[in-house]
Amino acid sequence: MYLQSLGAYMKNLKALFALLAITSLAYGQKELPGDNAPAASKTEAAEVNDALNNVEPNPRSKSWADAEFLLWWMRGQNLPAIATTNPAGTSAAQAGVLGAPGTSTIIGGAWANDGMRTGGKFSAGYWLNNAQDIAVEADFFFLQNLTESYNQVSDGSTILARPFNNALDGTPSAVRIAYPGDVSGSISAQVATNGFVGGGIGLRQNLTSFQTSNFRLDALVGYRAMTFSDSVNIDSNLTSINPDNANFVAVGTTINASDRFSSSNTFNGFDTGFAGEYNTGKFSFQSSFRIALGMTQSNVKVNGSTTTSVPGTDSISSVGGLYALSSNIGDVGNKAVSIIPQFNTKAGYMITDSIKASLGYNFLVWSGVVRSANMIDTTINPNLIPGSSTTGGPARPSLSMAQSAIWAQGLTFSLEYNY
Repeated sequence: MYLQSLGAYMKNLKALFALLAITSLAYGQKELPGDNAPAASKTEAAEVNDALNNVEPNPRSKSWADAEFLLWWMRGQNLPAIATTNPAGTSAAQAGVLGAPGTSTIIGGAWANDGMRTGGKFSAGYWLNNAQDIAVEADFFFLQNLTESYNQVSDGSTILARPFNNALDGTPSAVRIAYPGDVSGSISAQVATNGFVGGGIGLRQNLTSFQTSNFRLDALVGYRAMTFSDSVNIDSNLTSINPDNANFVAVGTTINASDRFSSSNTFNGFDTGFAGEYNTGKFSFQSSFRIALGMTQSNVKVNGSTTTSVPGTDSISSVGGLYALSSNIGDVGNKAVSIIPQFNTKAGYMITDSIKASLGYNFLVWSGVVRSANMIDTTINPNLIPGSSTTGGPARPSLSMAQSAIWAQGLTFSLEYNY
């Protein structure tokens, strides 16, 4: 850098000497009769112009690196009602049934896992020429994993149930997990979003026709990739406490059921957009809009199991829980065309000649993704539930690959270093 500065200084000095020499010649030369003064003036002006034009611009920062702290929110998962309760005195036939008098949802029936997340973003770039017309740049960002857990426990004094819609006759129904004098139990759920990560690499080209002394507009083009996964796990545990139950189930018999839903989404595509910057003194204002077009590979996995333990005998495990049964258990992959528009804006202040601090806002949307909560089908053929003594009926619950959009937005706090 010091050699470059010295070289530029020497060239500036040469230009200055050339200018002084030409100026001295112009003032020192006497006109003789018949001389063509206008032609001489043109020649001198051309020489001065050439001397000035041969001076290279002073070296400027050719590279930059930016580190950002993210404070973002993401769209959560719309969890269906998976646990219900009723006031004391509700009949066994109506306990936990959605739409029945007094039934209330205590797990699900609302958005889950949509709280604030922290994260980081790192970007860097390099100008390929001194005029800073074209640059190569790259960025990478990640968001914090977030998990919400729910748990309801009853010793049998309060009602707990898992609601569903009966596929055989279309009526609302429920599996009682805790009911006074009959069973005690618990219901738990865990909703997680993991691995929200993205990045890209591309070129930045200055659109010189829009450039002024304070403003520049750049075109962006490149490649972008993003990925995230989520899951919903549901568990229930019931214990028989009624010695006189109608099914002759031994007191102390336990039934543990689990449903597992997970999805992963990976995007690869072409990215293009524009970025503008306005500078005034030490302050700057930057905004960019880009849109990526490509393919999203989605993979979903559904699993379920039930373990029955009768006192004095070995436990028996069966395939299928409640919302994950033989009709929808499995692994499925899918590809879909997706778009990811992104908008970024920030205001910055030059702390030193090389370091800029900025505060900004980001918003992005990713279409064509598959979420775990959307895979839960609460319409069930009870004949498929492990332990059922009857067979037949429709293949429900079904495995859904319903697509939706996920968005993320929030504030950024960044430090940029130019060198």
